[in-house]
Amino acid sequence: MRSDSNASVSSWLWPALCLALAATLFYFVYENGRLKKQMLEQSGYRPVAQDGAPIGTPARPIEGYLASGERVVLFGDSLARPVILAWFSNDCDACYFAKEGWDRLAGALPGQVWGIRRNLDSGPDSLFFGEPVTFPIVTPIDSTVLETYRVYGTPQTLLIKEDRTVGQVWKGALNPDKVDEIVALAETRK
Repeated sequence: MRSDSNASVSSWLWPALCLALAATLFYFVYENGRLKKQMLEQSGYRPVAQDGAPIGTPARPIEGYLASGERVVLFGDSLARPVILAWFSNDCDACYFAKEGWDRLAGALPGQVWGIRRNLDSGPDSLFFGEPVTFPIVTPIDSTVLETYRVYGTPQTLLIKEDRTVGQVWKGALNPDKVDEIVALAETRK
């Protein structure tokens, strides 16, 4: 009689233990995610698109020079329209391919696309292997803008909204779908 009662106890004990263990594990995973989210919110964390500037942060004005030697300040006060910053390096092969997307953006959004050189020490003759450029290129005076915008690699494209905050960041060359997405975002913000 005892062996029958042991068999009936063990037949429901293992499934009950497995269910209890699964429920406990689920609870700990849920609580861990909830606590992590709460800690990130309390610390002021904002989502970062890859290694680009955090979305929603204030866009720092960029002082620099055009190839003609003219001094410019990008978005010093306020913006009437969104601005697209196309960050590139002269020695970046991917930037050469990204130029096609930036040229398309410059055609669709006249006066809103600005190229920003990441490597400040090379001359204008090496820009995009001598290809013509359809948007103005600025060489920043202060190299700390690279850190402000978290430009650790190129090509990188940023959308700066009218309220002078970073609206979106794209890494790499822009395919036609991305160009259309950026144009749509910039036009809806006008």
